Amino acid sequence: LNHDASTDTYTTKDPFPSNIKILDCSAGGGKDQKFKEERIPGAQFLDLNQKFIDPDGKYPSAYPTEAVIKHRLGELGVSKEHDIVCYVQDTSTRFSTRALFIFKSFGFKRVAILAGGFEHWKSKNFPVDTSEPAEEEKTEFEGDLEDADSHLVTYEDVKAMEEDTENNLIIDARPANEHNGEVDPAYKDAKRGKIPNSINIPSTDILKEDGSFKDVEELKEIFDKSGVDKKRKLVCHCNGGNQATIVAVALQEAGYENIKLYDGSWNEYGSKLE
Repeated sequence: LNHDASTDTYTTKDPFPSNIKILDCSAGGGKDQKFKEERIPGAQFLDLNQKFIDPDGKYPSAYPTEAVIKHRLGELGVSKEHDIVCYVQDTSTRFSTRALFIFKSFGFKRVAILAGGFEHWKSKNFPVDTSEPAEEEKTEFEGDLEDADSHLVTYEDVKAMEEDTENNLIIDARPANEHNGEVDPAYKDAKRGKIPNSINIPSTDILKEDGSFKDVEELKEIFDKSGVDKKRKLVCHCNGGNQATIVAVALQEAGYENIKLYDGSWNEYGSKLE
């Protein structure tokens, strides 16, 4: 499975093979109700921003712990043996890329994003399930997970990295007006501004209008023009760790390595400014 899985891969598999788990990773008000009304056949609702987070985290939608991952995936009957397909109901790709990044960081190997999400699925006249969703399986998650910390950096890490531009490059996925300090951040305690020596690659530059990724060659051109190279550690951030995963996943697609997520992002960094 590639990161940007083509919907055409799944046209004739109804019901889907038992080794495929399809997860609606949508987040925001009313998405759970929308899922109940219509979904891809066999899909389950991940509940990304409520049940796939660290409830004790300092900032909204904090990165989930291993215990949270095991508990939620046990409820959904998902194991490391499954092929996992992440999709969203609209063009909010940042939620499917965040789910993918989380899965990958904990050692799941076969994870993909459904290109164009549910809207593209429906535009192809593929099957849509409008019946009452099935009950969650409520199994016990089995198996070991990898340590996700190797894919993450902390505020303290970023402070040490921001001046060491020879070995590190910090990439801000927020819109340009936020990076440039022209508008107030979404998080009420964060001040305007940017991390010193960071560059700006807005997540919207990475995607097509339907929310799917631009072609790899286009992505490489974007990164080349922005001064991204393969010699440095690449740290992606945004406001709260969602948009940043679009850039992180795109970097992976374009062949870059040593990519980290600053999950606290500007919510944390901006709230610590004097």
